[in-house]
Amino acid sequence: MLSFCLVPIKIERGVIMARRIVANNNKKRIETIRPNLTMVRYETGEVYFSYQTEVAFRGVDGQLIVSQNEWSNTTGRHLNIIDGGNKEARIPHVDFMELLEEKIGILN
Repeated sequence: MLSFCLVPIKIERGVIMARRIVANNNKKRIETIRPNLTMVRYETGEVYFSYQTEVAFRGVDGQLIVSQNEWSNTTGRHLNIIDGGNKEARIPHVDFMELLEEKIGILN
């Protein structure tokens, strides 16, 4: 069964500025953190997407793995939200994708 819940995060002048959308189907949970920044929780960990691209993940071991920014300034801001601006710990995207498949087991 699939269910959705809209949760206001910030209301300014009567307008919802951001919202979190949650979907549950027993295997994954989807949360919109910011516009175009989404986190999907799987049984094997959570994956962060900037637009439709996987940019970070946290496996069941709790370790956060973040890709280097190979895209735009907006994705760079998303990465800073995820890892607090720890650019030194980011890895090349090709290496990131290999680890994502190994630790989480999903690919787009």
